[in-house]
Amino acid sequence: LLPQDFVQETKTGQELPHHMTITMGALKNYGNDYPIDQEVSLEVIGYGISPDAMAIEVKPPAGINSKSRPHITFAIPEGGKPFNSNKIQDWAPIEEKFTITGIVQEET
Repeated sequence: LLPQDFVQETKTGQELPHHMTITMGALKNYGNDYPIDQEVSLEVIGYGISPDAMAIEVKPPAGINSKSRPHITFAIPEGGKPFNSNKIQDWAPIEEKFTITGIVQEET
């Protein structure tokens, strides 16, 4: 359940949840683990909440290049920024883990 002031849309209208960052930059070093335009599975293993963001913690199929734990921003306060999920400090495991899928894409 979302807190009353949280939304699943950025102020530009992009729906959340949206993505998990593999790396900032080209995927050329991740080709075998994250083939572009192919489906990958992510195990949902936890969640994090702060006053500025809510996110689910995921276990990717291979390593990623990120300063924060692998996650997908789930919701933000109205007018907030999805980036703030990188600053979540309070993470908790979930009892019943489940798997979600996504398509690997390279943003330019």
